[in-house]
Amino acid sequence: MQRFLQRFALLVAGTLSGFDRLVFKGKLCPLYAPEGMNYLLRANHVAHKEFKQYAQKVTARVVEASGVSQAKAQSRYRYLNSSKIDKEQAAREFAPKKRGPKTGLVCVLGCVEPCWTFDWATDGDGGSTIRGEPGKCLHLYHYYLHPTFGWMYVRLQTWFPFEIQVGLNGREWLARQMDRDKLRYARHKNKFLWVRDWQRAQQLLDEQLQTDWQRELDALQQQVHPLHPEHLGRMPVKYNWTAFQSEWATDIAFHRQKDLEPWFERWLRQAMLSYDHNDILGFFGHAPALFRKGRHRIETNVHAFHEGKRIKHFVDSNSLKLYHEANVLRGNDFERRRGDSRAAAASRRPGGDRKRAAHAAERGGPAPASRVLPDG
Repeated sequence: MQRFLQRFALLVAGTLSGFDRLVFKGKLCPLYAPEGMNYLLRANHVAHKEFKQYAQKVTARVVEASGVSQAKAQSRYRYLNSSKIDKEQAAREFAPKKRGPKTGLVCVLGCVEPCWTFDWATDGDGGSTIRGEPGKCLHLYHYYLHPTFGWMYVRLQTWFPFEIQVGLNGREWLARQMDRDKLRYARHKNKFLWVRDWQRAQQLLDEQLQTDWQRELDALQQQVHPLHPEHLGRMPVKYNWTAFQSEWATDIAFHRQKDLEPWFERWLRQAMLSYDHNDILGFFGHAPALFRKGRHRIETNVHAFHEGKRIKHFVDSNSLKLYHEANVLRGNDFERRRGDSRAAAASRRPGGDRKRAAHAAERGGPAPASRVLPDG
């Protein structure tokens, strides 16, 4: 990256590198064990045949405590009759105007969506059990203008096992930080076209890496699901938080859009024609094909959008992409993680990324952005 910036020093105004999209999941892990729900029912003296009535009562209490009645009274609730409706767009319709409040609840959206849930079933010996299975239930999306994170949402599953999902954006978060720091900037969506002091903005982004995620996520859980853990009765368990999706973005802001565009076309061709599958595997920290075990799905595509063009490399469910919008060149590293029971943790970029940056710079293009949530 440093060699790239030295080469284009006269054209580049500043850079930012840090969190973009972040999605966390909170789960009550003991309930997912084979006998987890059976232990819960026994602890609360509930018979298997009474599970559905018991669960319905708990769900009603959870929904009420989650503030649905208050949201309806304030005309801030909407039920979506399809899970395909864009939640973000629906929530934006409730967003306050420029002179409205800058923090607080924006709205609550209700929607029936697929999920992992539990129901009463008979076993092979003629007995009964509570078994986990795919199903559907009501989910509540709470959208907030958070004093720290800005625009964000918390999704609550309203049937056992009451999974929680939290979505936020690091650049939205940075805007809040710069507002408190009285640092002037020009912004388009989640990109900063101009910042008065780029170095100070990067320092604020770096501060995000020191976040106590357990504390912050527990606080958000308490806002949308204050009944926890009371609704579990005699088997209270804590939420275990994991990073479900993470995106690290490196932005290079040029002084003028017309300086960036001709160079981007060259980088786009290079990325399509010069990088082979071993290069792409290397970007993701995988061994070359000759030495690795197992198989990976590797894919590259290019799309043209209204704002500009984008190239994207995939390895399995992870991806790297490079695109430009206005005068900003952005590289993103997107990581999707499923079934990870480890606690979420944020770290600085691993040292191996310096080799990736040098390799890309030698070929004349910007380095791919780097991963932020460790595989540990």
